[in-house]
Amino acid sequence: MNTRRDFMKHTGMVVLGTAAGVELLSGFTCSTAQTWLTLAEQDLPVLAEQAANILSLVLPAEGAIVKTVVTAAVTLVGLVSDAVNAYNANPSNTTLQNVSNAINKASTDLPQVLAAAHIVDPITLAAVTAAVDLIVTTLDIIAANIPKVGLAAKQRLAAKSITSVKIPTAAQLRQQWNKQVCTKAKVCKMM
Repeated sequence: MNTRRDFMKHTGMVVLGTAAGVELLSGFTCSTAQTWLTLAEQDLPVLAEQAANILSLVLPAEGAIVKTVVTAAVTLVGLVSDAVNAYNANPSNTTLQNVSNAINKASTDLPQVLAAAHIVDPITLAAVTAAVDLIVTTLDIIAANIPKVGLAAKQRLAAKSITSVKIPTAAQLRQQWNKQVCTKAKVCKMM
């Protein structure tokens, strides 16, 4: 390892440039290629449950407005889950790229669906936003740990000032839901 690039390639570290031109040096990658896959397989069912539970955050009168967000969240998490299952069945650069593409789609589309929902009640908006943020951030953390394809996710995390991340366990995701989402909601299904 004669150069910084050789060291970074060997250790899996990444340098990202921000708009301000500051470099962020962060080791996002997991210790093995299979670690991200194992944790993603454990986390995706919890994320699917959280996506479905978004509707539990609102009173029945507000349900129609939030239904589009729930439908999008369930569909997009399902898309990621399908891509992970396809990669698991046939690990290749193509199926790995499909996982990254599915996560990138979910991470960009879900906040757009939330914005288009025009949720007026500030408490409902805060709770649904917290749920969407938890799902999107977790997906980005998973993507950031995928070797060779996680650059877009790393940039989204850096924009949120998340500089060093570890994929949460299913139990940690449930705790985060209770702490970050249920505390903001009028009603909430604890996990």
